Amino acid sequence: DIALALEGLEVEHAVQFFAVLDDAKAAAVLGMLEPEHAKSIGDSLGPEKLDRLAHLLPKREAAALVSSQSKDALHKLERSGDLPQAVVEDARRRSEYPGDTAGHLMTAEFVRLQPEMTVAQALDEVRKTDPAEDIPDDMCVVEADAADPARVRLVGIVSIRAAVMSREEQAISEV
Repeated sequence: DIALALEGLEVEHAVQFFAVLDDAKAAAVLGMLEPEHAKSIGDSLGPEKLDRLAHLLPKREAAALVSSQSKDALHKLERSGDLPQAVVEDARRRSEYPGDTAGHLMTAEFVRLQPEMTVAQALDEVRKTDPAEDIPDDMCVVEADAADPARVRLVGIVSIRAAVMSREEQAISEV
């Protein structure tokens, strides 16, 4: 609700409102904001507060927040050595792409499924993820690339919700 309200405000008013939130609430709100709004608010934060908030977010959301900041802010956070290396590497990779592209928004960490897996097997893969780090919304169905078997290609996306609502014995390719 707070994130939606902030997105409806002009940037200067959203920044003022955001400033009164405690760190835990601020981190949660930042994780729910659209990327352009997170950047606008994040640009108003000092590096210390940005660092504190990034530590309170799951790694994927922390990397998205950090990568949306200016190059100077990103370099300061990298040099501080306070953020986990996985967050820094993900943020650095994302920052190589313009902010409104898939390369900037996507993460290399995702649940990978084979088309022949059952829904039960797919949900077992989700259970292997660390909820303290991230809870996935979607699972990626991939298969080996015929031209280069060392690479995989995306053949589909299955939401956790769709999987939960399907029969356990159903093939993930049918969901």
